[in-house]
Amino acid sequence: IIKHNYKPIIVKKDTLIYDIKSFANGDERKMKEILEKLPGVEVDKNGGVTVQGKRVTQMLVEGKSFFGGGSKLAVENIPADALDKIEVIDHFNDVGFMKQVSDSDELAMNVKLKEDKKKFLFGDVEAVAGNDNHYLAHAGLFYYRPKSNFSLIADANTIGQSTLTYDDVRRFDGGVSNFLKGRRSLTNLYSYTNDNTDVIQNKSQFAAVNFSVDASEKLVISGYGIFSKIFLQSRKETLDEYLLGNSSTFENRTQDGDRNSILGMGNVKLVYKSKKDEVWSYNLQFQAGDNKTSENLQSVTQSNTNLFENIRNADDQSLKQYLEWHRKYNAKHTATFVVNHAFEQRTPNNFWYTNQSFLPGLIPLEETDDYNIRQLKKFKNNNVDAMFKHYWVINNYNHIYTIAGNNFGTQLFQSQERQILDDGTINDFDSAGFGNDVDYRLNDAYVGVEYKFRIQKWTNKPGIYLHNYHLLTTQLDGKVSTSKSIVQPQWDSSTNLMTQRNFRFYIAIWSIFQMGHSYLVGLRLIVIM
Repeated sequence: IIKHNYKPIIVKKDTLIYDIKSFANGDERKMKEILEKLPGVEVDKNGGVTVQGKRVTQMLVEGKSFFGGGSKLAVENIPADALDKIEVIDHFNDVGFMKQVSDSDELAMNVKLKEDKKKFLFGDVEAVAGNDNHYLAHAGLFYYRPKSNFSLIADANTIGQSTLTYDDVRRFDGGVSNFLKGRRSLTNLYSYTNDNTDVIQNKSQFAAVNFSVDASEKLVISGYGIFSKIFLQSRKETLDEYLLGNSSTFENRTQDGDRNSILGMGNVKLVYKSKKDEVWSYNLQFQAGDNKTSENLQSVTQSNTNLFENIRNADDQSLKQYLEWHRKYNAKHTATFVVNHAFEQRTPNNFWYTNQSFLPGLIPLEETDDYNIRQLKKFKNNNVDAMFKHYWVINNYNHIYTIAGNNFGTQLFQSQERQILDDGTINDFDSAGFGNDVDYRLNDAYVGVEYKFRIQKWTNKPGIYLHNYHLLTTQLDGKVSTSKSIVQPQWDSSTNLMTQRNFRFYIAIWSIFQMGHSYLVGLRLIVIM
């Protein structure tokens, strides 16, 4: 007699474990079809995954991040027959001993592969051809071994199918430590993700590689590379009739447009465990993009013909890197040190061509046969953050955290507008008040303390910070410099009203520095159902 209490779902504190063989019937092709059969798991049309109403924010395969942690590439490409178990981990932190003190709200999904797939090359290749030169080609190949893995996903099509959603690409725009959040990006990633079916032509090319190698027992090297190219061509024709009393005027309007977007991105991460309770990690990410858009408008009436062309070019580059050190001295004391650097540059340029004068009285145009207007812009953002944090665990119900850090940021904005005349001379709009040149520098040095305590299921974390701000702004010929020390309290509170029903609110005082300074009291209410 064999007695075995088999459980298709195992619950361990913050972890749910699904046994795939209890829910699959063998007809599933991709991971997405498996997930849709798991109780409490939902997959939306964009590849986003939620478990019991909470969105999965980190996707792992065998405990290692898969393409930056996004879910779309995983659920739509990993073969269903390679899955053994699905682990759902709440309050996830990739540094295990930091989970108790990090206050992470991440929800991770870890894919466990079958034993015969852990030393195996698997995947699929798909090719489809249709009429009017339409095609679809897709490949997903995965090579896994216990100490190394490699994944390749490639896609090319002319049917307007985008491989990535905006949420996926925005995740790839990371490169910032989870311990230092709130950095704003200048790059326009949305340009690489649109599904646009109302077009004449839509060509998409995509390739991505992901790797992880255990270089030694202490060092793990991982990363990914992404290339995306999208070309869209559209045309819109309208015929309008304008009634003026007993007479009428007809206008035949034609709008032609095309967009060419190219994105290249690379990420490398090194994790070094010098001791059992000490971890170093370094992450480097580079991204470059090129967006070119042109729009042509032609309006033909009985009396005249108007032409208007708008060309926009934008080159984006960003370099982001961070260094983290975590050390657990004993059960009561843990320390973290983080340095984060982010550099972003964007140069959007606009060109307008027309045979008719426009916006008279607002733009100082000189009369000419054809009007050629150019607007040049440049954005630069450079930030360096450093923070040290000590965690003191008094007991399971009382923690004290002390923080010291410095955040230095510079932002540069330049713009210039001008008219190119028929003879090649330039009509510069600077004398009419156009153009700008702003150099913004802000340094924030701060120290703070947070007290975290729990009363049954109610967790509170009040804190108080002392900030010393120094602002220097240079705009054209003027300068503004100011310094200010400010005490900023905050309060974070959350409670579990019942199973999978969380209530949380956060209140704090922020300081907003622009040309001067002001204070803002904010209340953020988060309800998780």
